[in-house]
Amino acid sequence: MKTKLIFIILLSFVYAHDAFAQGCSDAGFCSIDGIKQNDIVTNDSLVTPSSSFDNTIKTGLSIGNTRYSVWILNSYISYSRQVNNKITAAIKLDGQYRIGSLTQVVGLSDITLSLSYKIQKSLGVIIGGKIPFSDADRKYNGNVMPMAYQTSLGTYDAIVGANYFYKNFFVALGWQQPLIQNSNTYVDGNFSVEELGSSYLETNNYKRAGDVLLRLSYNHKPQTSMKKFSFTYSLLPIYHLKNDQYTNEYNNIVEILDSNGLTLNTNIVTNYKINSKTAFELSTGFPVIARKVRPDGLSQFAVTIELIKKF
Repeated sequence: MKTKLIFIILLSFVYAHDAFAQGCSDAGFCSIDGIKQNDIVTNDSLVTPSSSFDNTIKTGLSIGNTRYSVWILNSYISYSRQVNNKITAAIKLDGQYRIGSLTQVVGLSDITLSLSYKIQKSLGVIIGGKIPFSDADRKYNGNVMPMAYQTSLGTYDAIVGANYFYKNFFVALGWQQPLIQNSNTYVDGNFSVEELGSSYLETNNYKRAGDVLLRLSYNHKPQTSMKKFSFTYSLLPIYHLKNDQYTNEYNNIVEILDSNGLTLNTNIVTNYKINSKTAFELSTGFPVIARKVRPDGLSQFAVTIELIKKF
């Protein structure tokens, strides 16, 4: 069994090689309870009410790289509570370490709150919100850095969604909309080309548009000697609803062309059930289609390792 576990992990990392650009490609809502595909494996409350384990803690680590070659290490911890047979509440805390040619930054990112409600046995809805720990206005040598060096998007967001499952199939739909924008004021003149390079987009008074997401998943549970494993295969199209905007040197609001559009990702989640209370998970992603411009400097995390504990 140990040999098979090592093989599965290595296979997942091979799948993810050269795919660090696009794991999720959104502002965070693809990973919340009720929208994340592996919940059909790890969260029994989506399938049948669980009277034994009403609480779940998840902690994990992700690694990724932005289009600007800024590496990101994202750590998180989440807690969910099944209040009753219909309602589950969850909270998730993220922190980031970013390092690039300009500098390195570390700090808390966001807190995400969500509430799931089961309308029927197979149908549920989700509402939530994201609260940032910074306004995305971190500075280096007195100048505001571009979004790729900010540990949070700095926006206050509303999140709504729905999920449906049938046998081994899972479908989720979500919408994340910024309600309060950040305070980033990065312009080209903040740093020299030698310090930063010339490929960063200006985000002075940055206005980020919303995203919609569709997740289509299939879960497979082997019934052989690998019965402790389960695998979830997903397609994850995410559409950035319109072009983002910034304010130029003449105080005019300018659209950032090609910052809207579709990103289509594939995703594989490998779940290993250690016992009835504990599971280990490895998630990898690979892009098929990506929107051309991402001024927010998002890293689409392609490799995530997670530990899940129920009690």
